Amino acid sequence: MKLSKTIKGRIGAILWWPMFLLPAIIVFAAALYFFAEYRLVILSVFIAAYILFLIVWSIFIRKKFQDRIVEFAGDFEEIQKEQLMSLAIPCALVDEDGRIFWKNAEFESLMGSEGRTPEVIQEFSPLISEFLANGMPRRKYKKNIEITYRGRDYSLEFVRLKADEKTLTYAVSMVDMTSYNEALRTIDDMHPIVAQICVDNYEELLNSVEDIRKPLVGALVERMINQQISDVKGVLNTVSKDKFTAYLDRKGLNKLIESKFSILEKVKTVSIGNKVLPTLSIGIGMDGEDIAANSEYSKLAMDLCLGRGGDQAIIRTPSGSTFYGGKTESIEKSTKVKARIVAQALREIFLSKNKILVMGHQLPDADALGSAIGIYRIAKDLKKEAHIVFDKATSTIRPLFERLKEEEGASAFVTGEEALRLVDDNTAVVMVDQNKPSLCECPELIENSSCTVIIDHHRQGSESVKTALSYIEPYASSACEMITELIQYVSQDIKLSAIEADALYSGIIIDTDNFLAKTGARTFEAAAYLRRCGADMTLVRKLFRKSMDEFRAKADVVSSMEIFEECFAIGRCEATGTESPTIIGAQAANSLLDIKGIKASFVFTPYEGQVYISARSIDEINVQLIMERLGGGGHLSVAGAQLGSVTVEEAIEKTKETIKQMLDEEAI
Repeated sequence: MKLSKTIKGRIGAILWWPMFLLPAIIVFAAALYFFAEYRLVILSVFIAAYILFLIVWSIFIRKKFQDRIVEFAGDFEEIQKEQLMSLAIPCALVDEDGRIFWKNAEFESLMGSEGRTPEVIQEFSPLISEFLANGMPRRKYKKNIEITYRGRDYSLEFVRLKADEKTLTYAVSMVDMTSYNEALRTIDDMHPIVAQICVDNYEELLNSVEDIRKPLVGALVERMINQQISDVKGVLNTVSKDKFTAYLDRKGLNKLIESKFSILEKVKTVSIGNKVLPTLSIGIGMDGEDIAANSEYSKLAMDLCLGRGGDQAIIRTPSGSTFYGGKTESIEKSTKVKARIVAQALREIFLSKNKILVMGHQLPDADALGSAIGIYRIAKDLKKEAHIVFDKATSTIRPLFERLKEEEGASAFVTGEEALRLVDDNTAVVMVDQNKPSLCECPELIENSSCTVIIDHHRQGSESVKTALSYIEPYASSACEMITELIQYVSQDIKLSAIEADALYSGIIIDTDNFLAKTGARTFEAAAYLRRCGADMTLVRKLFRKSMDEFRAKADVVSSMEIFEECFAIGRCEATGTESPTIIGAQAANSLLDIKGIKASFVFTPYEGQVYISARSIDEINVQLIMERLGGGGHLSVAGAQLGSVTVEEAIEKTKETIKQMLDEEAI
């Protein structure tokens, strides 16, 4: 400190010495003015004095000052070096190739291993190697990267110090972030998570046991749920006899995820004479801004759970949904109360609108066409203007379509473009046989609609749409079955024509594979009602007979089938020369299930620049989960997907990889 003050004083004196000469210069100028005859003498004396001053300055003052400056610089450098070496934060200097040419004691202590300090900083982490491989820019630069070294987290900061035409030098400092990150993880683990839990089939469960055991079976289910939530340090609140709300933290949720929500299977072990096994739907909300947001996410997750048939858990976050479980088929509801309530709600919506537009999915099948006709008949019976959005009839349903067009009139069917001109604020748009806007006959119609209704039997996927009424029942065999029930409750005066009954009946026939798949008591009740309305089973069978080319194409799929993982049938459906190859592929997938030992079948059909996958199973494999991984969806036993920009072989390989991965994860 004393040395720095001395140097500061000397520098001040040097900077001020021209001012000290000013009086001498003034005296010199006055002498020249008043004693001009002695100007040479005066000038000589002044020059001699100035030279003497310079000699004294150069020999004594300047040398001593320089020595002081050098001494100060040396001392300061030693102080800096000592401070850097003893700094608690590891520091080093590296070149642009990562070579270390200086390091402090803390850096050497941290990085040294078995008495050896690495010569390049890339050895400490692959992330540094990747970072340096991209090159450091020759400009003002500061960059932080996070690494893990010897079980601790560090933040590395690279700061550009200097550069010339050849080299770059960067200072690297390391800050131990372990405690900070652990604190963040602790806070994150404590973030409140809300879960809605519902017993899917509570009424059916109670009805399947003796009256004396009904309280016991309900208590056993609640006890099992309470035990599971307690095991993960959560809190369970009972909302009603079959609905619960749980509050837990992220650590508890991680335990549930690690167990793959084992409660879904454990609850099915409740057996005290009940013929129906209980199943749960769990909707979880997390990562919201606050607990209110997580509560809303949990409700959305629960709605999605129920829309997918229950017996599963769904985690909903701001970025999307994650699915767990859902391996069992939905249980058919014996009560039709919900159908009656939906029918009345549908009636009220239709009465409040002037126009009704109905549409199924792209490449419509008999179920899409039949269910659209059912909604069309309800709308017409309520004296409303109604149209079916229908762009193209495949060869499979063309005979039925032509008969309907002749019966209902050409105005009953409109194209997507015509529907867009018709839609307005006083129009209701009804989606049937699908719940994904992207699969609609005219997706733009949903965007322009202020009132949308969904009636579908497929499990709901993550893609959603804002609706005025949503009726999704995965247990139902077909959309035609659901709409046949609605027709009976909307009005007692609705009279189906014979061809309309045929259309609805044909949808049930096709989706149940002649009452062999997904058929329940309500399916036969709907079929019986349609039969009373004049449905002709013989005529329906004739309408769906195949041509010789289609029959041969289906036979080719079966004959060229390959077996994957001993129980999966893989088929290719070229169906060249046929008009509806995707329908043939779906029929071939059904046929492959008749082979002993086959648990699931997948038929790949190239059509219009895409590869269509038809997936089928009986009861052991959930093909819907497999198809969802590929961007599709459907039911546990009937599902499909569409892959663009791939060949058939690439689609098959991708499906095989997905199946293998899910088998390893025990997800199917």
